Amino acid sequence: MAGNEAVDMMLTMLDGSVGNVLSETNSTMKCIICGATPKDMNTLAGINRPPNVDNYRFGLSTLHCWIRFFEYLLHIGYRLPIKSWQVRVPENKAIVEANKKRIQAEFRAKLSLIVDKPKPGYGSSNDGNTARIFFHNPQTSSDITGVDRELIEKIAIILGVLASGCAIDMEKFASLLEEARNLYIHLYKWYNMPNTVHNPACSPTPSYYFK
Repeated sequence: MAGNEAVDMMLTMLDGSVGNVLSETNSTMKCIICGATPKDMNTLAGINRPPNVDNYRFGLSTLHCWIRFFEYLLHIGYRLPIKSWQVRVPENKAIVEANKKRIQAEFRAKLSLIVDKPKPGYGSSNDGNTARIFFHNPQTSSDITGVDRELIEKIAIILGVLASGCAIDMEKFASLLEEARNLYIHLYKWYNMPNTVHNPACSPTPSYYFK
């Protein structure tokens, strides 16, 4: 560069495991922002833990948020008949697998979506476009999965706000986050919230998303 201009490199689009290393978080299951463990994430006390503000510098991938929240709700839907995060008993495995196939077939028939199918050589069919269609059709997605429509709608608004790039009324946004968290815990406390879903919701006033 010309002259003596300095450049500050900001690591804001990190893989989760890289974030764990740089933040010195000793487990990939723990939140790098507040340190919550999987057991903490399904409680209001765990969600409202004080954040480590220094780790806000690692940013948030809004594209991956759409996908991870979509998969989170999808897997709740698969397990609704047994209402259990763990699927160990053969009978329960058969129930969940049958429900998964039904859900996949209905998404294909009603929204032309190929859901949760592996792609040859890499990843799965769960991409950003699939996730957005899911959230933009909350009633149909709720009818297919059995997941509460209001929760789908609230999460869709949260994701839209995170991706908007606009100035945000943080008081209203914090209120929306709290409403969504409370609804989730009321309805689906039996399903362990994954770290990738917990991160965007772990601070009551996440102003770091919009820096």
